[in-house]
This record gives sequence, structure tokens and C-alpha cells, in this order.
Amino acid sequence: MDEAPNEAPVGPAEKPKGLSTPAKIAIAGAVVLLAFLIQSWLGGLRTEAARREMLGRTADALAAASEPLLLDLDAPRRASAYATRIAQAGRFDQVTIADRDGRIIGSTNRTLEGRTETDLQNPPKEAKVVAEGNRLRATRAILLGSNNVIGGIRIEVAR
Repeated sequence: MDEAPNEAPVGPAEKPKGLSTPAKIAIAGAVVLLAFLIQSWLGGLRTEAARREMLGRTADALAAASEPLLLDLDAPRRASAYATRIAQAGRFDQVTIADRDGRIIGSTNRTLEGRTETDLQNPPKEAKVVAEGNRLRATRAILLGSNNVIGGIRIEVAR
């Protein structure tokens, strides 16, 4: 005799229970919050990049405008007043102007005058902007013509 063993009746399979409605709402809220935080972080990075670019362009413009100052024989006497006016007009924390040897001839920080700064001894021909702590610092060569370095300028601003 062919008898089938006792089998449980086969019926519709039970659906696995999903997440509750409050859990789904909590997950959706967390995803939205995470997306907002990422967007805010990326916006901050874009703002920082724009500030750096603007400071670099400002350093380029000020280096070009400072060329006549360094060609003047009275440059060391007038450089501090010139740096102070630049700082006031541009709302910079510090402006420093150096001669071709990197010796500071004018600065809004008078204690620097007469010192030789390594970043101004061989300043870049294109503005170089670096972040140091909570400050941005742009350094640029002051050129006569296209490649004759006659000095350097450094601008610092709080982030």
C-alpha cells in the first residue's frame, strides 16, 4: 500500500512581518537628516574654496598694484603706511611687504619689520593660499615685467 506519510496541509505561506510604521518614519527622517548634513558640509567646502580663490586673486591684484612702491627709492619709509591702508581697505588682519631678499620693509605688524621671512625670500609668481589654523594666508611675488621678482606680499585673514 502506498500511503503517504502524514503531511501538514500546505496552505498559503505567511508573509514575514515588515518594519512598523514608526520605524519606517524614523529611518526616513534619519536619511533626510543625513542628506541635509552632507549638503551643509559640501556647501561649507565650496564656500572655503571660493574664499581661498578670492584671496588668491586679491593677492595677485595687490602684487601688481605694489610694483610702483618697490621701484620707489622711498619704499622702506612708505611701505608700512601702504600695508596699513591695504589692510584697512580690504579688511585684512595682516599685510606684509618684503623686498627682493625677503626682508620685510612694511607690515601692519611692526614687530616683523627688518626680519627676513623664508616664504617671502622666494615667493611664488602665482598666488599661493594656505590655511594655517583659523587663518588663510596668501603669498605672492611682486614682479617687474613677467618674471623679475622685486619683492613679495603676504596677506592674512581670519577664516
